[in-house]
Amino acid sequence: MIDFSKYDIDVPYGKMYGQAKVRCKICSNGHGRYDKPLSLNFATGQFNCHRCGYKGIAIDNGKHWSDMIKPIPKQNVIPYIVPKEPSLIPADIYRRTMQGYDTNNFAKWLMGIVGRERAMEAMQKYNVGTSFYYGHYAAVFWYIDIDGGIRSGKVIPYSSDGHRKKKEETAPYPNVTWAHSYCCLNLGDDFKDNFVRCLYGERLLKDKSKTVAFVEAEKTAIVASIYLPEYIWVSCGGSEGMNETVCSQLRGRNVVFFPDSGQYDLWKKKAAELAKNCLFSYSVSSYIENTATEKNIDLADILTRYTPEQFWELVNSQRKIAPCNDVENNDATEPKSRPSENPVVNAMCQKNPALLKLMQTFDCEVTSVDTYEPEPAPMLTSEELIKLANRLPDHNRFSVDQLCKRFNCQKNHIDYLIENKLIIHSWVGDEYCRFGTTPF
Repeated sequence: MIDFSKYDIDVPYGKMYGQAKVRCKICSNGHGRYDKPLSLNFATGQFNCHRCGYKGIAIDNGKHWSDMIKPIPKQNVIPYIVPKEPSLIPADIYRRTMQGYDTNNFAKWLMGIVGRERAMEAMQKYNVGTSFYYGHYAAVFWYIDIDGGIRSGKVIPYSSDGHRKKKEETAPYPNVTWAHSYCCLNLGDDFKDNFVRCLYGERLLKDKSKTVAFVEAEKTAIVASIYLPEYIWVSCGGSEGMNETVCSQLRGRNVVFFPDSGQYDLWKKKAAELAKNCLFSYSVSSYIENTATEKNIDLADILTRYTPEQFWELVNSQRKIAPCNDVENNDATEPKSRPSENPVVNAMCQKNPALLKLMQTFDCEVTSVDTYEPEPAPMLTSEELIKLANRLPDHNRFSVDQLCKRFNCQKNHIDYLIENKLIIHSWVGDEYCRFGTTPF
């Protein structure tokens, strides 16, 4: 093996045969990638600089060329981790819980307020089950994603008054837990590692025609869906659920947030961040904050003061809102109330009357309305406009909108072409053709 290292010659890495050109230790200044005047011959061991004349013959050291190769150093490369699909609860576990409502304190409390038929319909709609939890019959609120996958269920034992049992009543076990944390289910540690939370009621977001109402507790979403069925009620299941991953399915929707008393400022800030990251329009209701006299009061506490019939009668008598089927046909002598002076908000409410009803009922405040008005395109030069007109094919006619789309320009460019008679009006409707051609 020819060894050039004794002559201070840097051999290209991996080069062991043939010829090569490298830098000369005498005349190369070290600058420039093409400054390589020294020629090497690996067969004879000869080296010669064509610039300064430095030359000689390297001696074979008797080693094999494979012994001269240096190992490639390991690099700190971060491997790409393929995201795993979220773990799902087996359907048979879910089905076994969808019974036993006579022993479920939450179900019995709800039936006592809204009636058995309405309560059963709401619990089936929001997938509420029953489970025996360490000596207590608890409600299981199943979190089902928009594709129908059962992510997990939140297990909460309730008292007969419709409130959660305190930690002292369920000690030494927690008063709130997840279904996948049950030891008896034997789902394994992989399930916990791949558990990805979603919105409670996310399955209902398949309906794109309704406004989305956002609350914190699962109980509040179920109760509000009975009293105000015109909206899709979803829950984050706690303040930790207000993040971009959980709320990703709200993209492109109109969302109204209903924070509990004492949480208005915090939710207003979080709602702005979520709307920016998840791309949806939103408003935050201050109704509970302004009317609640105690802390930790939510919308369910206010609604359950009345039966559904009493609530609807109260709302209609106060004329704060009108039923959705009466919004377009209300009395001519009574002017339609407008939620905002902003014309964009008024247009949204005219398109979706349920949004107007929701904003008026709970005194919602619109916090972000973005409008966009495109600026007129800069005028092109006469040469550019002539080239633009010459791009029109012969014997064809186009409308102004078709010309803008074809040339990827704005209307002021087309107006200039018409004024200077670079394109002329044809005899068929509001269509134009290039000057000097006959449209057919």
